[in-house]
Amino acid sequence: MRADSETRSAINALLEEFKYAMEARNVEALLNTTTKDANMLNIGPAQDEMSIGEGQLKERYTKLFASVDTVTIKYGYTTIKANGLVAWVSSHLYETLKRGSQAVVLDMRLTAVAEKIENDWKFSEMHLSIPGEVKLPEPTPEEKAAEEAAAAATKAAEEAKKNKEEEKRQAELKADEPSADQSFFDYF
Repeated sequence: MRADSETRSAINALLEEFKYAMEARNVEALLNTTTKDANMLNIGPAQDEMSIGEGQLKERYTKLFASVDTVTIKYGYTTIKANGLVAWVSSHLYETLKRGSQAVVLDMRLTAVAEKIENDWKFSEMHLSIPGEVKLPEPTPEEKAAEEAAAAATKAAEEAKKNKEEEKRQAELKADEPSADQSFFDYF
């Protein structure tokens, strides 16, 4: 459901508050954007970045902020939907992490759920992911041989069908021709 303008404004403000907390590397400000529920789920892009509850989230971001000099957040296309006291957000997000002269830009997707508690919107779940290319493994030599054999059999069957149809067409044309020993005048 489309969020009304008041909800959209509040969620956009919450996103900006999250951005500010990240860029300030301020764990307490970051926690202030969340519901602080014991079962609040926050999943980051790294394999070990899953936290449940305020304590694990605080630990995770304290570790991240200690490992970098600066964090920059930039939002891309963002959608906000809502139904009553629950809103959900999807956004394209760029996070730049710098340490010394080194920088890495994470091109991520953000999905989050926010709840309105005592007239304030807070994130109750958040998931950041980095899209990866899905590449299927190359077929084994046996699989490749089977694929080639199947393709050859299909081609041969199509060719045989085409030849049979052409033979049938030629036979029909031949049946319509007068016999060689008849003349035109034999019909009258």
